[in-house]
Amino acid sequence: MSSNAHLSLIFKTLPEIIMSAIRNKLKAVFIVFVLTSFSLTTFAQGNKLKQHDRIYHYLLDSCENLVGTGCGWAGITTINIEYTKTLLKDNRIDLLIKLLDSNIPATKYLSIQALLLIDKKNLDSLTKSKLDKLKKSKLSVPVCLGCAFAYSYAIDNLLNDKKNNTSKSIRKYLTDIRE
Repeated sequence: MSSNAHLSLIFKTLPEIIMSAIRNKLKAVFIVFVLTSFSLTTFAQGNKLKQHDRIYHYLLDSCENLVGTGCGWAGITTINIEYTKTLLKDNRIDLLIKLLDSNIPATKYLSIQALLLIDKKNLDSLTKSKLDKLKKSKLSVPVCLGCAFAYSYAIDNLLNDKKNNTSKSIRKYLTDIRE
């Protein structure tokens, strides 16, 4: 074989060799990208579950027995409403149902409010029965109205009184997913 034939063969196979190496590198980069994306998604889901677990335990055991969407000088929403909204928005109906058993009346009330906002087909008959019973509860829930005023209402009054602006504002806040 002449040297020209060798050069011709080299120049024909060299681009194929280079393209093969590039393809292999692209495949490796793609595989790394897919695996990284998968692990980040799994990590984020794990963090979300941990966040939900912390929220659940806070609402069940530790939160203040107070609700309101205009509390203090700044007119802020109580943290238990914020947390209930997170569980509702993330469709953690299972945790909202468990919160119906909380010893904190404000948590019971917010769980009822959240569960009343979802489609009843997603609830089992035991939960529906428990909701019906709790909607008639006389447990007292303190409601803050600004920095100087707070009133207590029974859960049944908060839920059933059509004139009660507190219940309306809480329902509106829980259903506003833009926040």
